[in-house]
Amino acid sequence: MLPYFLNPSENPCVKEFHYKEDTSKPENRVNLTLFHLLMNDGVKEYIFRKLELDGDCVVYPAPNLVTEEFDIGDRPDFKIEKDGRLVGYIEVELGKDIAQVNKYNQKTADHIRIYSIFGKPSDGGDLSLEEIYNYLKENQVTIIRGAQDYWSLKLLLKLIEYYVIEGNSKSNNKRACISVAMRDSILINALYEGIGSSNILDQESDKPEKGKLFLNTVGEGGFSVRVFARNSGSGSFSLMWRSGGRETIYFPAHIKMVKYVSNQQFVERYANLLISIGCTDIKEITERQSTSLNIKTVEVNMDKLIDCIKLLIY
Repeated sequence: MLPYFLNPSENPCVKEFHYKEDTSKPENRVNLTLFHLLMNDGVKEYIFRKLELDGDCVVYPAPNLVTEEFDIGDRPDFKIEKDGRLVGYIEVELGKDIAQVNKYNQKTADHIRIYSIFGKPSDGGDLSLEEIYNYLKENQVTIIRGAQDYWSLKLLLKLIEYYVIEGNSKSNNKRACISVAMRDSILINALYEGIGSSNILDQESDKPEKGKLFLNTVGEGGFSVRVFARNSGSGSFSLMWRSGGRETIYFPAHIKMVKYVSNQQFVERYANLLISIGCTDIKEITERQSTSLNIKTVEVNMDKLIDCIKLLIY
């Protein structure tokens, strides 16, 4: 008789696992290498001990989260099971993403824990990739069992060193939906009223689309009002943004709008309007620079700004 982990009919917990990994993303390359190294007893023992997992638990790429109330595309990086029972999930980030972990916590049963492995110890995870890196470097002589272990471990060390320790990662800039507070702010309310909710998409369920606005943010205290941009890496371009709850609204340089926004009538009208209300340097600054206004000035002139933006919608 096959053991439960080789016989799906004896293990109802294992219905599927994730295998369509996008290896163009650094975080996913780290995950795959880390997963492979869990076959090494030394690596597995260290990580399980730090996360306080039983030694006979099994970790593998998690399928989409499924509960009685939803079945969506969200998935933590790893699923943890013991004797065929789900006991938790692990989310790995090159930086930190507490909001992501909290979101998963809200979408799983109360007794199912989401363990976090963030980039650095200061990021506040249950464990950090930097701690794993330090442990592996200090103990590799005793951990390595042969040449294959050596190269797998060397790959993980290099990935963590480059993306986490040297900071060559933008993982801390993951975009999400704007917060409720931002949704209820004067500026965003004015957008919904002036543009119409049917013409505004959000990060949670949509992607940039021509003729629509697209709202997202990096942090809870900000927002980015974006439009479709075919030649942009993200597929969108920000017309205005706020960050960190500051009383400042930022705008892109005129030269950058010319590059990314196809409707040049909009670009000139928008830039000239911004000049008239205080962004006098918008046509002088470089592509990498931005200009700004106090939020009160923007609120007073929001109707005029919306009239310009409508050129991209209708």
